[in-house]
Amino acid sequence: MLNNLNLKNQLNLDINFDLRSPNTIDEKYPLVIFSHGFKSYRNWGFIPFLCEKLSKNYITVNFDFSLNGVIDQEKVVFDSEIFRKNTVTQQISDLNLLIDYLVEILTPTTYFNGEIILIGHSLGGATSTILTKTRKDINKIILLASISQINRNTDRQKDLWRQTGYMELTAQPNNQKLYLDYTYQNDKDINFTKNEIIENVISFQNPMLIVHGNQDFTVKLNEAEDIYNSRINAGLKDITKLLILEKCNHTFNVKLKDSYSVENSDNNHENNLILKELIENLEVFLQTNEIK
Repeated sequence: MLNNLNLKNQLNLDINFDLRSPNTIDEKYPLVIFSHGFKSYRNWGFIPFLCEKLSKNYITVNFDFSLNGVIDQEKVVFDSEIFRKNTVTQQISDLNLLIDYLVEILTPTTYFNGEIILIGHSLGGATSTILTKTRKDINKIILLASISQINRNTDRQKDLWRQTGYMELTAQPNNQKLYLDYTYQNDKDINFTKNEIIENVISFQNPMLIVHGNQDFTVKLNEAEDIYNSRINAGLKDITKLLILEKCNHTFNVKLKDSYSVENSDNNHENNLILKELIENLEVFLQTNEIK
C-alpha cells in the first residue's frame, strides 16, 4: 500500500490519497476509487478496511476531498476555515482530477486494465454520480447510503443561512463546532438542477449497485428506492441492483468509538457482520454485476 500520496488541485490544495494494489502484478486489474461523505475523510470508519479487502483483486484508492478540512484523523479535528469553503462543485473537480492523474500514472503499468469503478458513501455517492454527466469512462458505480436529492434544506433554512452567511454544524465525536458558508448552498442552486442526482443515475448506462440500511436515519431508505426505481423505469433493470441490509444504519453499524481508532479499528470491523455482508456483495457485484 502507498500511503499519504497527494496531488495538488487548481487551488493549490492537497488531495491526499492511499493506493493499494494486489500482491501479484502478473494480471490486469480494475481501478476502484472510494469517495467519502460529508464531515468525513478517507480513513474514516470502514473505508480503509473495505478498500484493503477489495485490494486483493482491485487497485483501490481512498482519498480526501481537498476542502474536507480534516487535520487530525485519529482525534478527528477539523480546520474550520478550510471546511467552511467546501462546495459540491469542488468535490466533483477533485474527483475528476484524481481520476485523470491515476489513469495517467497507471496506464503505462502492466497491471491496470483500464476499467474505472466508483464507490461513494452518502454525499460521496452523489459526487460520483454527478461526475458521470461529463465523464464517460466510468464502468460501474456503487452507491453506499447515498443521497438522492442534492438540495436538502427547506426554504426557511436557506433564508436563515443566507442572512447569517453560514450554517453551524457539529462534528462527532468531539462535538467540534464547524461552519459552512452559504456559498455551499449557492453553488448547488446555481450549478445543479433540482433532480440532478436522479437525472444522472438515469443517464448512466452502465451497471450500478445501490446499498442501503433499513435503519439508516441519516439518509432514509426511500432515497435508495428512488434511485433504484428511477433506473428501473428508465429500462436499466438488468444492470441495476438494490441491496437493503437489515438492522443496518448509515455507518454500516460502525460505532463512533470504533470509527476514529485508526490503529485498532480492523478487529472491530472483522466482527461486524453487516460489513462482512456488504463486502461479500460488493465482490460478487464487481465480478458478475449480481449480488448474493
